Amino acid sequence: MDDQIAVFEQNGAHWTAWTYKDVGTMGWVMPRPESEYMQRIARLLELKRTLGTDAWAGWLPAGEIAQLMERAAALASQAIADPELPPKEFAQYLKQAALDGFFGGLLQPVYAQAFRGLSENEIDRVLSSFAIENCRKNTPLLAIVEKHARR
Repeated sequence: MDDQIAVFEQNGAHWTAWTYKDVGTMGWVMPRPESEYMQRIARLLELKRTLGTDAWAGWLPAGEIAQLMERAAALASQAIADPELPPKEFAQYLKQAALDGFFGGLLQPVYAQAFRGLSENEIDRVLSSFAIENCRKNTPLLAIVEKHARR
């Protein structure tokens, strides 16, 4: 992120970080691991790791399924044999479609199940995990944002 913002600034481009809150990937703040929300979605997060549905986050380790997608992309690139379509790009697009799109979509009912049967008041209580006072700071990311925001 630091390098990316530096490139934007060197070229006079505006930048912003949109993920103020998330569940541990790249937000400025995140619900605490012990929060009710994080406990309720623990199975979903484990499935996301197993299936590699956050393949868009290239800094996360590639799981077994992502590695299979990379191999499939290499085989497709080899079979098509067009130098304009390199295997690395094949892998990026295949993982986006299969992991982020297809497998990610399959997880929607798992997410919904984590909240099934809760009343509106109970859902409000669970979502209070995202109240700023109930979150923990992503100190390394905030340091980068603060460094560039001061300029």
